[in-house]
Amino acid sequence: MEKLILSFLIGLLGISSTYAQHDNDITIGIVVPEQQKEMDANAFRLLATRLNAVMGANGVSSETNGTFVIYPVVNILDQKLVEGGLRNITMVEVELSLFVKQVVTHTLFGSCSKILKGNGRNLSDAIRNAFSGMNTRDNVYSQFLTQTKEKIANYYLENKANLLSQAHQLAANQQYEQALALLTTFPQNLKGANEVQAVAIEIYKKYQNQVCAQMILKAEAAISLQNYEEAAFILASIDTESICHSDAAKLIKKVEDTIKADQKAEQELEEKLLNKKISLEKRRIDAIKEIATAYLSNQPQITYTQIIK
Repeated sequence: MEKLILSFLIGLLGISSTYAQHDNDITIGIVVPEQQKEMDANAFRLLATRLNAVMGANGVSSETNGTFVIYPVVNILDQKLVEGGLRNITMVEVELSLFVKQVVTHTLFGSCSKILKGNGRNLSDAIRNAFSGMNTRDNVYSQFLTQTKEKIANYYLENKANLLSQAHQLAANQQYEQALALLTTFPQNLKGANEVQAVAIEIYKKYQNQVCAQMILKAEAAISLQNYEEAAFILASIDTESICHSDAAKLIKKVEDTIKADQKAEQELEEKLLNKKISLEKRRIDAIKEIATAYLSNQPQITYTQIIK
């Protein structure tokens, strides 16, 4: 464990800035009903899982809270009971309609419908069986998501200036986490992503200056308890251009010297670790994503009732 901590700390002291590549694509949240007549919560949880698989197979990431959501409308078209020798079988035919909306404006960006068939001991089992049989690579879903992604990409391109303006306003009000969460919704493979990323890093630095003093205190407390692992990870979160960087560097050196004293027999390994470099920009972008994820996870989840209005 001490090797890991030392490597982590030395990486902080030897940093080279390089451009970070990201493969983020369009992100769409999945919203399903808790239950409805003839369909229980288990059926909709299964449907959400299958929708996640469909989206993943078509290059779409899913997220609980986001700018866009996909939601289903399920209608039972036909059901019949088939009497068998040992038990009766319920046959069902359902129409699954999928819609993608922008959360705030409720603008519809795409829709599709697919007939699904299933069977089971009862109606609930038959419906779950129908959902289980969804082909994640069906052309209906593929064409729907391809067209929807294109519309969403155009939406971001057309609204980039407005998005940046909103982020700057939030940052001016010291709502840094919300500003970063907003900026991370912009797909990284679109034209203009570098500009959005630059603004995110600018706001992240302001966020760091706001929270770094508290992080220093936490690191000092961890060091006093000889919890060097916790101290290392706290100090790793302090940006090298923050107002607390000099204090963080002193604490890093303190922990480094303590660990070195216990690892004299591994001097050669330490020399190799001293040459280890990590990307400052990549660390910042990863930190921004973590802040955005934490912010969104603390927000009230979008409900099915809200989105179908």
